[in-house]
Amino acid sequence: MQIYQENQFILHDVVVDEAQRRMIPFRWEEVWSRGGLSKPSRDLLVALHRFGWADGLAVPVHGPAGYQGLVGFAAFRPVVLPHAERSLLWIMSLSIHDRCRTYPGYGSETPPPRLTAREVEVMRWGAAGKTDWEIGQLLGIAPSTVHFHIGRVMRRLGTSSRTNAVALLVLHGIL
Repeated sequence: MQIYQENQFILHDVVVDEAQRRMIPFRWEEVWSRGGLSKPSRDLLVALHRFGWADGLAVPVHGPAGYQGLVGFAAFRPVVLPHAERSLLWIMSLSIHDRCRTYPGYGSETPPPRLTAREVEVMRWGAAGKTDWEIGQLLGIAPSTVHFHIGRVMRRLGTSSRTNAVALLVLHGIL
């Protein structure tokens, strides 16, 4: 998320632009393969590939008074989902998005907890589905140290699971 913000990729994200025009889920590759991408859009694509994301599914969310949102799923390899699975992800995304918008801490004046750079880094890898051991290998630290950092983040957020911690960090814009 930091690279995305620092490079102001939101201004050049063709998936976000496409989500404003569509009502149903679509694969990122459907947009990228059309060609004609600007240099900043191509830079975003390169950054995503460097991070390991090859494709994803975007679920546009449209609401009252012109409200627009987007739920995204990233994949490490191109994946073509059967219609039933895509529909299930669509319904789940709308439900999750609605739940996040009605979360008591969402939009409140309570500032998000301050995390160290290492805690954010560990949680990013955790959000990507890496185990303590895998994160430790990537960062050159012990799995027990990874576990310690994740535990501290969970305590600060008042959550009892990594999944909830990741969701809250996304809501706060930290991940």
